[in-house]
Amino acid sequence: MNPPSARAPAPTPTPTRARSREQKRLETRERIYAASLAEFDEVGFQKAQIDRIVERAGVARGTFYFHFPTKEHVLLELQRREEFAATQRIAQESGSAQNLSEYLHQLMDVLASESARAQDEHPELTREMLAMYVRQPQAALLLPMQEPLLVEMIDFFHECAERGELRDDLSPEDLVGIFMRSLFGWLAIDVGRSDEETRQSALAAFVDIFVRGVAR
Repeated sequence: MNPPSARAPAPTPTPTRARSREQKRLETRERIYAASLAEFDEVGFQKAQIDRIVERAGVARGTFYFHFPTKEHVLLELQRREEFAATQRIAQESGSAQNLSEYLHQLMDVLASESARAQDEHPELTREMLAMYVRQPQAALLLPMQEPLLVEMIDFFHECAERGELRDDLSPEDLVGIFMRSLFGWLAIDVGRSDEETRQSALAAFVDIFVRGVAR
């Protein structure tokens, strides 16, 4: 009887192969993301169908769910990208803020600008994104790396708390959550109802009222 042949060891993935697979995965995800936004813009978020999205992207239905468990997760990705762009601008433009009021007014200017740009690019998705943000549970704050804008805001609120500017019965995380849910709840109701000057005035008043409410 011949001795059993030794099993050849499995090939060890090389860094080049690993990078190639990761690049392919990212490219597939990007195709699905772009196809989803095109479908949303064309027929609306509620009427969008996964079958049409995967046909646009040239992938199997299961591949869509591997990258995005639901259509809402595509909106979360759009929101994440919009927030990342806003966060970069806020970090650049809010360096001169000396207190919470100045910071939040600068933040409002950036968010208004980014919101207008997003509405020009995907007008039918603005209300859906805002409504989705209001529906997000408090658990969103437990995953700060998923929410770059929240990370930026929480860091600044902590700085304000350390300077003694904020009431101490609520944490900076709680205060940011209250501020953002109130803000996006108001925006979700107001979309398309007010002219820009009225909206800017209302947002400025909202910030002033919030700051007075959380100040020590």
